[in-house]
Amino acid sequence: MSSRSACTALETRLARPPVDAPVRFSSPRPPADVRPCHVTAFRILVVDDNDDSRFLFAEILSVDGHRVITAADGEEAMAYALHTSFDLIVLDLCLPKVDGIRVIKELRSSPAAQSTPIITVSAGGERMHAEALAAGADLALEKPCLPHELQAAVRSFLDRDRGRQGKRTRSH
Repeated sequence: MSSRSACTALETRLARPPVDAPVRFSSPRPPADVRPCHVTAFRILVVDDNDDSRFLFAEILSVDGHRVITAADGEEAMAYALHTSFDLIVLDLCLPKVDGIRVIKELRSSPAAQSTPIITVSAGGERMHAEALAAGADLALEKPCLPHELQAAVRSFLDRDRGRQGKRTRSH
């Protein structure tokens, strides 16, 4: 199968709060078993060509104290991921320049990023999610996803990484 996949467009317009305003989500309350996140700041790369989605994902993860770097296309994502150490990558699959499936394959073939967890968030449907997982993604979430769903997925990978690495010092 070629790396060009059919993508379904999903556009969401969100009002951006003023820079100093606290972020408020209007989604339903998270389930009672979702605990507040008290973690060391992890470095996360968020890749999405939709400005609103990229902003929203970055804000959701920043609220948990993570350091978030963003990229708007696959080419920019690969440049960041191959030259900077990330603890996790949140990746849209329908990207300009280089699509998300190709990004996954390139990262999985590179010693610099081959073990970095990749969570895809896409409206591409079941077939596209299966293709992402086959290419090496660790988890595929359907867009739109609720903030607490993204937070829970990210936490599960970062908690697993923390357990595997012990108490390592982060030098990002």
